[in-house]
Amino acid sequence: GATGGTGLVFCKRDPWGTGTWTQFEVPPPAGASGVLWSRMVTGGNNHNTIHVITLTGPTGNGGTVYKGQDGALIYMRSQDGGLTWDKNDVLPELDSSNYPKFGADNYAWAEPRGNTLVFCASDEANDLILMKSADNGDTWQKIIVWEHPDNAATGTDSLWVHDGSAHPVIDINGKIHLFFSVYRTDPLNGTWYPYTGGTAY
Repeated sequence: GATGGTGLVFCKRDPWGTGTWTQFEVPPPAGASGVLWSRMVTGGNNHNTIHVITLTGPTGNGGTVYKGQDGALIYMRSQDGGLTWDKNDVLPELDSSNYPKFGADNYAWAEPRGNTLVFCASDEANDLILMKSADNGDTWQKIIVWEHPDNAATGTDSLWVHDGSAHPVIDINGKIHLFFSVYRTDPLNGTWYPYTGGTAY
C-alpha cells in the first residue's frame, strides 16, 4: 500500500511465466488502519508459502496506533500461494511490552533454507533483533544481537547504536551471518556524529 490506510496488493499468475496476472488485496489485521513498506520471501514446495513482514501505518503517514505501537511490525504467512493467510499479526516477542514502535524499512529477510526462516529488525531506537523460525513460521525465537543502551531513546545522549541498515544470510550449513552498520548519535538533540560509523559482522 501507498498510505497508512490500505492492505497489501499482490499480483500472481499460474503457471509461472505465462498467462494473465490476477490482482488481490490482503487486508491488515483487524484494528490496524493499513500496512506499509513490506518485505517478502517465498519458500516451501514450488515456493507456495509466502512470508511477509510489514509495518502498520504510523500516525505520521495517515495510520493509527495499533496495539500500543505507532508502527507495529506484522508477520503474515500464506501456505497456499496467497489464497488464505493463517498468520497476520504482531509476533509476541516484538509487541508493545518490548518495543514502543518500529520505523520504516528497518527490517530484512534472509533467503529461507528449507523450513528455517530468519529476519532482522534493526530500528536504531530499539535492540538489534534476529527472529528465527525452524518450523516455517509456526514459532519464533528472538535473538538480541545488539542490546540498545536506551530502547526508544528516551533519556540518554551520545549513544553508539546500529543505524537501521542490516541484512542476514543463512549459509548452506545453517549458520546465520548478519551484517549491519553502527554510528554515534545524540537522539535527545536530534544530532549525529559524522565519520564515526562502521560496518559490523
